[in-house]
Amino acid sequence: MTWVEHHKVSEKFASQAQVAAWEGRHTEALSLYADAADAESKALADLDTSKARTVGITAVSAAALYYKAKDFAQAEEIAGRWLGFSSLPAFAKEQLRSLQQSIWLRSEDSMNKTKAKRMFENARREINKAQESSVEAMDATQAEYRWGALNPVYEPLDFDAVGATQFLGEYCYAVFTSGFRTAIVAQHEQAIAKAFKNFDLDALARTDSIDLAVVPIKNERKVKNFLKGAKAIASEGFEAFKARLKEGGMDVLGELPWMGRANRQHLAMIIGLEDTAKDDVWLRRCAKECEFPSVGAFVFFLAREYGLSQREVDAFLWDYCRRHQGVPPTD
Repeated sequence: MTWVEHHKVSEKFASQAQVAAWEGRHTEALSLYADAADAESKALADLDTSKARTVGITAVSAAALYYKAKDFAQAEEIAGRWLGFSSLPAFAKEQLRSLQQSIWLRSEDSMNKTKAKRMFENARREINKAQESSVEAMDATQAEYRWGALNPVYEPLDFDAVGATQFLGEYCYAVFTSGFRTAIVAQHEQAIAKAFKNFDLDALARTDSIDLAVVPIKNERKVKNFLKGAKAIASEGFEAFKARLKEGGMDVLGELPWMGRANRQHLAMIIGLEDTAKDDVWLRRCAKECEFPSVGAFVFFLAREYGLSQREVDAFLWDYCRRHQGVPPTD
């Protein structure tokens, strides 16, 4: 079946669901909305992704139909997946993000909020104490250290002031810390920077390959992919790339090599592009422990509860987990 055929099936089920809801046949309505959502998802899968506007309309429709069917997990999955599509139109991004927040608010009754608050308070208390001790021990040289900074709740960079060298440094950091101990990467900051021409965009554009022998963390795929990303930025021109990034947000980062969802979130936080949280293994474990359906719902609740940014919530929890190799206690 084609997109048009799947879409027509979806419209038929959605119309029947609406009639059933009006007539008070609520269980039947939910089932019909689920059928409509499944058909719209099939239509979405059949779409040529170059038709960005149609993709946006169909993604919003599929997520909204799952929401009406009260299948919140599937609605959030659709929204999250297509928010990662770099060509998604702005109207669709706005609607999908709004739908995400509605899902998180509707889902809160099934979440253990008390447990989540205790977990966060325990993490914040310990990290604040550790930070106070670390700051007292820092000397002037350490205070200039950028990667692996002792204070994980850093102020994000001013995106408007970020230049090519700074962006490439943070992009490199996101690539090399992906699936790897951040403390080890931070120890090799200067050597990694030197291996990559001190993140000079023009120099990297002229570089055909990087000698793995001079890179302290010898992951050939990461080395090649970071260089490929740097060369792509150079080819476009950093200012043009940055303008597109400012317009398209975090999704544009997905065009760079090694920028999966969690890495895009990480880099977006660091460069001050978006206030978000990194959907990594530690935060997923925290969310699961507190019976939240997703990292997004978990961090959104805590940020709202404590009047913090999502980045700050992420930082406290992630740093506790990093230090203890486990989630914070909930008692």
